[in-house]
Amino acid sequence: MVTFWAFLAQVLVPNTSCRDALRKVQAWWILMDPDVHTGSSSNVAYTKARARLGTSVLTPIHQKLTHRMESRVGREQLWHKRQVRIVDGTSLSMPDTAANQAAYPQPCSQKPGCGFPIMKMTGIFSLASGALLHFKTSDNHEHEGVLFREMIPLLEKEDVLLADRGFCSYQSIHELSAHGVDSVMRLHGARKPDLRKAKRLGPDDFLITWTKPAKCPAGCTQEDYEALPPTMELRLVCAQVSARGFRSQIIIEEIEPEN
Repeated sequence: MVTFWAFLAQVLVPNTSCRDALRKVQAWWILMDPDVHTGSSSNVAYTKARARLGTSVLTPIHQKLTHRMESRVGREQLWHKRQVRIVDGTSLSMPDTAANQAAYPQPCSQKPGCGFPIMKMTGIFSLASGALLHFKTSDNHEHEGVLFREMIPLLEKEDVLLADRGFCSYQSIHELSAHGVDSVMRLHGARKPDLRKAKRLGPDDFLITWTKPAKCPAGCTQEDYEALPPTMELRLVCAQVSARGFRSQIIIEEIEPEN
């Protein structure tokens, strides 16, 4: 327990070394019992104890914390009585060990002998509480969209998913809809909608038809590709974002299903 709290404090305070974390623990022990012997000033024992904090310890802590944060979300924090979830991805630099280099190789653009192993992580967050609800990890060669689709069954029916253009794919939108989850995503740059063929619903608001990709996309199995419908109806909304001191920006979003 002491190791966990020392590690958490070290993570939350920028530029805190293991030696600094150890000194805080020693100061705490002296405060609790002035006669206690705090041991050596070497941080070797602390770093070894920290390395033993595996997933069997950290996962239950994460789950309990997430549950408490979500249980405190009030109805006024919901969007039209619905939970909004956010998906995003990132990359993590790992210790430069032979085992990590083998499991999490560096990008091919990296010069040999330089850099660190890279882990890719995709997570789903709660907009209301800010909690990280679910996450998946892989090596740097796995697309974040593939990791996201593995977590779709973990979402609840009637959830609303918010995502950037990196997750805007035919397969993801279809699987979300089939799971009872509505999605709002920025339009992927490879998609060039022809608004002349779209049905106008209002100013900057259109109903368009997406066609199934001609070939099985990367990260999609042939079986999943064949199960996709030939077309999907989506709502396309254009919004102009203006911020003082910056150029206005046009954002085009896809919304599924039509509502």
